[in-house]
Parts: sequence; structure tokens; C-alpha cells
Amino acid sequence: MVKLKDVASFVRGITFKPEDVIPVDSVGAVACMRTKNVQEQIDLSDVWGIPRSFVKRSDQFVREGDLLVSTANSWNLVGKCSWVPVLPWPTTVGGFIAALRGGDRIDPRYLYHWFASSDVQVRVRNCARQTTNIANLSFDRCLDLILSLPPLPEQKRVAAILDQADDLRRMRKRALRSLNKLPAITFRDMFGDLVANDSDFEEGTVADLIAGFDTGKNLAPDPDNEDATNRVLKVSAVTSGYFRASEAKPLPDSYAPPLAHFIKRGDLLFSRANTEALIGATALVDEAVSNLVLPDKIWRFKWRGEPEPTFVHHLFQSQPFRREISRRASGTSGSMKNIGKDKVLSILIGLPPKVKRWEFARQVEEYANAGRNARTASAIADALFTSLQHRAFRGDL
Repeated sequence: MVKLKDVASFVRGITFKPEDVIPVDSVGAVACMRTKNVQEQIDLSDVWGIPRSFVKRSDQFVREGDLLVSTANSWNLVGKCSWVPVLPWPTTVGGFIAALRGGDRIDPRYLYHWFASSDVQVRVRNCARQTTNIANLSFDRCLDLILSLPPLPEQKRVAAILDQADDLRRMRKRALRSLNKLPAITFRDMFGDLVANDSDFEEGTVADLIAGFDTGKNLAPDPDNEDATNRVLKVSAVTSGYFRASEAKPLPDSYAPPLAHFIKRGDLLFSRANTEALIGATALVDEAVSNLVLPDKIWRFKWRGEPEPTFVHHLFQSQPFRREISRRASGTSGSMKNIGKDKVLSILIGLPPKVKRWEFARQVEEYANAGRNARTASAIADALFTSLQHRAFRGDL
């Protein structure tokens, strides 16, 4: 058993001003990692550059096998870490993160798996000093954490097992993300752009698909009534494109909502007031719910004949349709936008034959079944990985 400082050290981030930031591909630039880049895997989609003159010592350059550690962040994120692979630029770290660098006595992957494990992440957070808005990691306290240090060959064996389990876990998550994208891809393949009607379907309007919308009331929540019988949905319950029942606020027990305002499984909901990027979002209520009430800023679809929630949901989620909703909505750019029912119902679209719409819904249901299996497999892989972590650092692996 050794202290972390016996086998590793922190390289503190450098400070600079916003006006010092330059494109990372500029002549004389050095990439500078910041908290945004510290994700489960290092995120290189948005990397800043700074002049090389800010790096005063050679050890301030990030090396393959370092860990990027978030050192100043909200309490639940301080200590979060990323493995550093081979990077395409000379790279340093900014002021709100640090590089944790192992010495000769510890295998870098063993150090990564130990530091990233759930138990150690809790211990690392407890090494932080909490201020009003941010937690700051105490390097000294963190370096005093104790870890088990078997011989290097055993460290490498343990790290290899955890790497394999981690690869399986990540593969399951990638498969699930790919499945989640399939409905939108299939919609484009089968129907094209229905606003432009580039597949030359029969022309119609949204009113040919739906009879209209139900709406709720503008309700004042009771934030102190955490044991409330009923809760009113927030617009954030639908704006992700997926229904989130937890996004709701408690209502006063003195208010008895009309039965018609309660949400039920199978409802398709529509955000009629939101920012320009989020107005028009829809979400299917695909779970059993109770005591959730419709607000005035969310509408529920009413159907004309047999309901087609799957097809209509993906029509409304398609980018051409979302752009048309935003174009028709009132409100200035940057403000809350709003749209009326008539403006939605009158949108011109191509109307694919019913049999084709039903075929799309059938395929989406197959994707949903595969998604449920993938989520189960992903949860099993996560549980296996967590179990292996616990055993590895107890010396039982």
C-alpha cells in the first residue's frame, strides 16, 4: 500500500487570458486542454490554441499516458479524468485542469483504472474544497490517497483485464447510440424531405394527419410541496426528443386538475413555446405515468382516425420540419418563440401512403426492441466492469 504521491505527481495547468486564445493550427500554437475536453474519453472536437511562449517548462507538455483531471468544477465533476492518447499537436493543460503523471513504479493504465474507478472518484471529490459555486481539488490531499501497488507485471495483468471489460462496455454503448440514430436515418431514406416533398408524394397539410392539439393551463407550481400528489410538466420534459417524466414541478394540493389534462402512456407531446433551437420538439410518452399534468406550453396531439404517433413524431423531429416550425413561430432570435395551432396545422407536406407510414412505424418498433436488448446488455457490461474494478483494487482479481 502506497500513497499516490509515491508513484505519481500532478502537473498544474497554466493560466492565460481569453484574448490569448488562437486557432490550434496557427503557427507557433500549442493545444490547450480545458474542462470541456475532459470527458469519459478525451474530447478533441473543440480545442483551443495558445502561443507556445506560455509553456515555460518541458514537463508542462502533456504526454501519452497522462490523465487529464478536472481540478476546478462543480462538486459532482471535480476529479473527473480522461486518458491521454497520442495527440495530433503539442499540448498543455489550462488552469482548471491538471495532468496526473505516473512514475516508473506504476503502469499508466493501472493508474487510470484506479483513479477513474467509482470508489476512488468519491474519495477524490472529498479532497476538494467547496466554495459557493465551485469545488477546487486539493492536490496535497489527493496525493495522500492510498492505493494498492502490486508488482508491475501484476499491474499490467489487471489493467489488461479492465481494458477488455471497458472495451466491451464502450462497444455496447456505441451499439446503443447507433440504434438510436436508425429511426431518423430510416425516415430520411423512406420519405426524404417531406416539407420540400422531394420524393413527390401526394401534397397535403399537417391537418390531414392530426385533428389538432389538447392544451393544459398556465399553472403556478408549489416548490415547497415535494410530496405533492400531482406535478406539472416542464418544457424540458420533451425538448430532448425523449420523454423525461422527472422534468416536472409539484403542484399545490389544493388544485384538482381536470382529468383531460393528465398525461398517459402513448401520448405524443409538442413544445409550442421555447427557444429557436428547441421550439417544436416532440416526445412520445413510452412509459406508464401517473399524476403528471399538461401545462399550457406543451400540447398533446389529437388524432384523426387511427393514431400514427411514431410517423408524426419523426416527421416533427426531422430537421426540415423543425426549421419550418421555427420560421413560422413568432418571437425574435434569442428570445422565447411561440407558435399557434393554425400555423402548425397548415404546414404543407408530402403525404406518403398509409401503408408506407405503417411500414416505417413497424421498423421503428423493431429498432425499439433491439434498443431494449442493447440497453440490457449495456447495463450488464457496466455492472461487470464495476465489479471487476472493485475486485481489482482489493487484490481479488
